[in-house]
Amino acid sequence: MLKLLAILVKRSKLVAWKTMVSSFAQRITCVITLGVNLILKHSVNALLNRSTAFYVIRMLLTKAVNRWAQ
Repeated sequence: MLKLLAILVKRSKLVAWKTMVSSFAQRITCVITLGVNLILKHSVNALLNRSTAFYVIRMLLTKAVNRWAQ
């Protein structure tokens, strides 16, 4: 009985570890994607729209929406 319990505890720890690692990987991927998107949007905005204030407001809104969507 104790052996079975030990195996179950080990498995649950392994599952928790895998979940944590995948969550961490998702966050890193999200940050990289956000960075690339911001750089691309910044380039497009620099060409299309010279208004920095408008860009900053739009960037903050985009970040807020992306966080909410997760």
